[in-house]
Amino acid sequence: MVYNSIQHSGALVQSLQEEVKELREEVPNQISAQDETTLPESNKLASRGNSIPSRPVKYKLFWLIPSNVVATGHWYNEEPTCKAHNVPLGIGMSKVSIQISLKEDVPLARGNDHLKTIGDAFGSFIAWPTPFIIKEQLI
Repeated sequence: MVYNSIQHSGALVQSLQEEVKELREEVPNQISAQDETTLPESNKLASRGNSIPSRPVKYKLFWLIPSNVVATGHWYNEEPTCKAHNVPLGIGMSKVSIQISLKEDVPLARGNDHLKTIGDAFGSFIAWPTPFIIKEQLI
């Protein structure tokens, strides 16, 4: 009985690994198929390159799901070499400033010795995962 259970678990793990592999192969194809005309207006600025906008862009930061907005403020840059608190952003991160912290106890995606939560970062620049930013408009 135990042997059959172990065999079933092994088959399940292998099936899940194959599914993950297929999904990983699909993601780049979906991204390359999406052109600027399919992007929402708020995200077109980011698709035009990693240059610093002439004016800050209003944004909302969310955590895990778009309806879980944790802060609002200004988006400045997503250039991987740009720094926030002397640390390069790296790929997939943006430099933002927090003007209003809505959920102060939410941990920062990349904190430091002094800044650990959204509340700590009020009025400061931080690095935040670009996919978790909803850009609104030019100021």
